[in-house]
Formats: sequence, structure tokens, C-alpha cells
Amino acid sequence: MQPRVVMDCARHRYPWTPYGDMHLEVQSYETEAKTRSIVSELKAAQLANQQVMGRVLNAVNGGYAVGIGGLVAFLPASRASLNTVKKLGVLQPFYVIMLDESSNPVNVVISDPYPRPRTKRIIRGRLLL
Repeated sequence: MQPRVVMDCARHRYPWTPYGDMHLEVQSYETEAKTRSIVSELKAAQLANQQVMGRVLNAVNGGYAVGIGGLVAFLPASRASLNTVKKLGVLQPFYVIMLDESSNPVNVVISDPYPRPRTKRIIRGRLLL
């Protein structure tokens, strides 16, 4: 099964300068329409249990920020493998585990497809898994 790639699109126009030269300007789609289309693709991927492609951007409180098609999703540290978070800016697969459209901005929580290995910790003489 191929991971789903959420595309980022832009419109452009060619205005003329006062000197008669052509000048290229890139205009992004309306933010709301763009967000709706990305959210619908993420929702479809979540319902079909398909992977989506994203890039780990940086560490945040409790996890990592991941860019997916122009939206910033949250990757909890408990659902992230070390190999994934080491690759900052590299396109990688993720699963959408929660999508809340009612909030502004849209809340997207994702999971790493590669499970985090369980470690044994001993705290005050007790074994914790």
C-alpha cells in the first residue's frame, strides 16, 4: 500500500511592471479552501488506515511538530521512534490517529508507523515496562 501524499498547490499570475516587463507573482489559494481540502484528504487517509507523508519540523512540548501539506500536526513523543525524529525535514510516512476539525487551527495528531521499542526502567527498586 502506497502512502498518500498530500499536495500543496499555488496559483500564479503574470502582471506587467510600469516598464513593460513581465513580473511573476505567486498567489496561494485561499487558506480556508486549502485547509478544507487537506483535512478531507487526511480524514480519508485516517478512515482507510493509510499512511500520509510529512516532515518532522522541530521538537515541541511533549512531542514533535510535523508538517503535512501545509498543516502542522502533533506527533506525541510516546508515539515517535528515535529514527524518525532524527530525520528532520525528510519526507516520512505517518498515520493519522486523531483529527479535530472543530478547533481553529485544525488539530491533527499522528503516529509513527514504526513502533517504539519498549524499554525497561527501574525506579526505586520497581520494574516498569
